[in-house]
Amino acid sequence: MEASLALAKGAGIVAFRAVAGGYVEAVGMRLMRGRTIGRRDVEQGGPVVVVNERFADVFFRDQDPIGKRIRSSRPPPGVNPWLEIVGVVSNTPANTLTEARPVAQVFMPMSIAGGPNFQRTFLVGPGVEMMSYVVRTSTPPEGIVAAARRVAAEVDPNLALASVMTLE
Repeated sequence: MEASLALAKGAGIVAFRAVAGGYVEAVGMRLMRGRTIGRRDVEQGGPVVVVNERFADVFFRDQDPIGKRIRSSRPPPGVNPWLEIVGVVSNTPANTLTEARPVAQVFMPMSIAGGPNFQRTFLVGPGVEMMSYVVRTSTPPEGIVAAARRVAAEVDPNLALASVMTLE
């Protein structure tokens, strides 16, 4: 069975998130079934997604969504618009900690989401020209800011880090 996100069935907004491998674990989401997005998914740019429980409940009520496909409503020319659901994660706040009801969310490898040179009208998911990084640590977070800046500079010395904060 396939679901088109254009047929929202009362879901309200569906939030698309471009993520790297390890995101689900870093933010502390629980994997409910299936698997998460891994480094290999990002490197290979596979058309896979992980959805949250709200999304699964709205679009695949009384069904297991693993292996089902959803369609991007705006695929780039020549790109397969279908994305396979490989995992379901717990609901987490999307915008504020006080959300009255969970937002349906779809997490996809950042490699298929779209980059700064990709026209917005052709994005499969969110643009990645601005990114947020989540770092999980067992040490006091203030101590890793300098290390995070060094790692970002190794990736691209022109990257700017702004709004460094804890999620506590």
